[in-house]
Amino acid sequence: MTSTSTPRLKIVKPLLVRAANRRSIEELTKEIRAGQALEPGAARRYRATLAFLSVPRPLRSLAWHAAMSNPTVAAVSEADPAGAEEQAAAAARERLCGSAAAPSTA
Repeated sequence: MTSTSTPRLKIVKPLLVRAANRRSIEELTKEIRAGQALEPGAARRYRATLAFLSVPRPLRSLAWHAAMSNPTVAAVSEADPAGAEEQAAAAARERLCGSAAAPSTA
């Protein structure tokens, strides 16, 4: 586990070091420091994860199943990981509340 500090919070994330017994100390240090580097949007994703986990489990399960049942969300998350959270939230909201912009039949 590595930790990265931001001005407002500390982010803990896993790091797997492979073949550590065949590497030098400098190589290991370089890989650990690279793992500790703060990625753009990491703090926002971490806060979103904590917010999602604070929701009661039955509601979390419902939102998770609604988001995962929409194949466009999975395709967007692979192509654009930063926009995946917004797409998942919008898909879950649409499935739970109904479409806000339903096409009119006139």
